[in-house]
Amino acid sequence: MLCRFLSRYCSQSKAVGSSAVSDVATLAQALELKTQHKAYNSLEQWLEDRDQWKITQPATALLGEGVPVVPVTHRTLKTAVTDGTHLYVNPQWSKMLDDASRRFVHAHLIWHCAANHCRLPSARDERRWHLACDHQVNTQLLQLGFELPMQAVLFPACIGKTISKVYDWLADNPLMKEESSLDELPWPSGERQDRCGPKLNGSPEAGPLRQYWSERSFRVVRAYAGASSLPAPVASWLLAQWPD
Repeated sequence: MLCRFLSRYCSQSKAVGSSAVSDVATLAQALELKTQHKAYNSLEQWLEDRDQWKITQPATALLGEGVPVVPVTHRTLKTAVTDGTHLYVNPQWSKMLDDASRRFVHAHLIWHCAANHCRLPSARDERRWHLACDHQVNTQLLQLGFELPMQAVLFPACIGKTISKVYDWLADNPLMKEESSLDELPWPSGERQDRCGPKLNGSPEAGPLRQYWSERSFRVVRAYAGASSLPAPVASWLLAQWPD
């Protein structure tokens, strides 16, 4: 419909000449809407993933229910990130992913939220903390049956360790500089923060956000603990993320 509008608009511009040219702001607005429309369409597969998960991964589907996937075309977001309220995705980057990698990143972001990883860390090295969080989430996804891409963060020597212990272990890892996450730091700041969404860490909204994910996690455990979509070890780990 939008393309037809643009086509009709251009035809009218040629016919009426300067009177249409003077309305360039309307055309620019339409072009911007078209760009946004394409961006949202490019993420339709993410929504289709959730429909499929209702059958194959119902625990993860329930965790992600109601969390919007938002396209961000600004250069400050190269891959994907979450702030606990939305999943922000660069649609051009998403197009380059195969189906298994896209589903992995999608689930990875949702489980970051469920693990309370969106809170601002007290650790000095935020990148190293993020790698530790990634390792812990990916350990769970592996048990859930998700296919991990080759570049997914996973340290076999640290399976079963807490985030703090993984963080400490990484300090002595000579190859840590070569490690990279598919997603970006879940506590964005500066220009990217302005482009993606409100900063929740340390704000009055942080309490309700924590409560939301705590309640959602307990709901998922009650519904699926012991099932193939939420094996007992993963259910126990999820509950341990919300000790209060």
